[in-house]
Amino acid sequence: MVCHPLPGILERPDPEMEGRSDPQEQQDRPVLSQDTRHGGLIMRWKGFIVLAVLVGTFAALSIFLMDRWIESGLEKAGSAITGAKVEIDGLHFSVFTLTLKWDRIQVTDPNNTMTNLVETGRVAFRMHMPALLRRRTVIREMTLADVRSGTPRKYDGAIPRKPKPPKPDEPGALDKAREKLMREVRNLPVMHFDARALKEKLNLDTLIVMAELSMPRKLDSAQTDILATSGDWENFFQAFRPDDDLKEIRDTFTQIDPAAIGSVPELLDVLDRAQSARKKLGEIQDTIRTRQKAIRSDFVRVHGYARSVDDWFRDDYHAVLAKARLPDLGIRQIGLLVFGRPVAARVDQILGYVQTVRRHMPRKSDKPKKEKKPRLKGQTIHFTDRHGWPAFLIEQIHLSGQSGPTAGDRGLMLSGEAGGITSQPWVYGRPTLIALKGEKADGRSMRFDASLDHVKETAVDRFDFQMNAISLNNVHIGESDYLPARIGRGKADLSLSGLFEGDRIDIRLAVKAHGLDFDFRGIESSNQFIGILRDVIRKIDVLTLDARISGEGDGLVFRLDSNIDNRVSRELRSMATRAL
Repeated sequence: MVCHPLPGILERPDPEMEGRSDPQEQQDRPVLSQDTRHGGLIMRWKGFIVLAVLVGTFAALSIFLMDRWIESGLEKAGSAITGAKVEIDGLHFSVFTLTLKWDRIQVTDPNNTMTNLVETGRVAFRMHMPALLRRRTVIREMTLADVRSGTPRKYDGAIPRKPKPPKPDEPGALDKAREKLMREVRNLPVMHFDARALKEKLNLDTLIVMAELSMPRKLDSAQTDILATSGDWENFFQAFRPDDDLKEIRDTFTQIDPAAIGSVPELLDVLDRAQSARKKLGEIQDTIRTRQKAIRSDFVRVHGYARSVDDWFRDDYHAVLAKARLPDLGIRQIGLLVFGRPVAARVDQILGYVQTVRRHMPRKSDKPKKEKKPRLKGQTIHFTDRHGWPAFLIEQIHLSGQSGPTAGDRGLMLSGEAGGITSQPWVYGRPTLIALKGEKADGRSMRFDASLDHVKETAVDRFDFQMNAISLNNVHIGESDYLPARIGRGKADLSLSGLFEGDRIDIRLAVKAHGLDFDFRGIESSNQFIGILRDVIRKIDVLTLDARISGEGDGLVFRLDSNIDNRVSRELRSMATRAL
């Protein structure tokens, strides 16, 4: 009897035939194969085991290396934004709880790459699962504790900068504004005042001829008038002798004896003599009244000559100055000359930060344009997310820390919140809000509020920064032709606000400093303008600065006023007067 194997039952291969099979045939044979003779499945368990091992190994490696991948990606993204190294220590991502945490993050200051702009302690937060399933990164709440600023780095945090290719597009409004601001500062005149050199260059004889002085002519005319008036009065007093007439009048009235009048003719004679004396007395009175008016008029006129001498001199002095072509010694640009470069450098930094924010937080009009449907081809239709989640969103950040780098130098104790940080503000529908405050026991305080509204097509960014009792001890103030690089000591109150509406800029800065001590020892001493500036700053109790930068693009206007303007200008004019 011949037995046949049941269909679907695994056949045992013939040992003799096993070694005779073609190696290529064995290699090409699938893991699961269909028996054409009986319709059964032949399963090769070894292939499944190898596949399972490979998949498991890949999954394990992915989980094991995922932390490093995420850490590297975040570091690269942060470095691209700041322009300096961003380093994360101890990052761990849990796949099961969707929790991301790190032990420390260091953000290098691009302007001082041996110092950290920001350093945080341990941070942990959880991502929103429903949003993540829709390929959205949404973080409901994050707490940043132990935040510090200005901490030293062990090694340089600079990154090699590749030369940027020329941009095909035209520069934006902020680029134009920054260029206009720096161009105005570069074009400021250099004030070098030397009274000795000024005096040597002036040829007064030539200047007097060129100026056509009017004072000598006016003095000659006044002298002629005064001499004529004096002669007229001398002639009058020589001719006017009222003593004899007054004696005659007195004698006339003395000789009249009413008791001796015995007849009408005698009475008429007495009346005639009395009327004659009265008439003569009236003439004397009229002469005195007339001369009294004349002497008052002459006195006012002659006294006016004396008062006009100063005006005549001032007019001729300015005429000589105009011909001498001295530098402008007015108050128009003194504050801008002295403090323009340091203030412009800080404003340029602010504009750079605004550019960075707007580059990574686009406005509504920056959404990708819809593609036109090609003929005979399909089209990807984008439907609005019913949850309204943007691609990236941090709803709330709680921040605490200190402005100082170490426990010994804590600086201000900081606390604050930020909300609505997103890559698609028009989807989120609300502006990004930041509120930060800091205080210290010695009275120093700080407050920073900002609103970044990119919901509509016109972005509107605002910020307001207030700081009181700032210590200016050994503070670096930047490049200046007239001030030292550092302030020795002092304190100040600062107010800084900014409005950026579309391409329009309006930045205002107010500084009130007192107790200032500048070290001028390294500044050129031959420039008397610096000497005047040094003396004025030493004498004033409070130094005030008021700056405003407003406009759009090339139309940017930079104004800066200070309370030293009038004093320095007055000293310069006084020195120029003495030299002339």
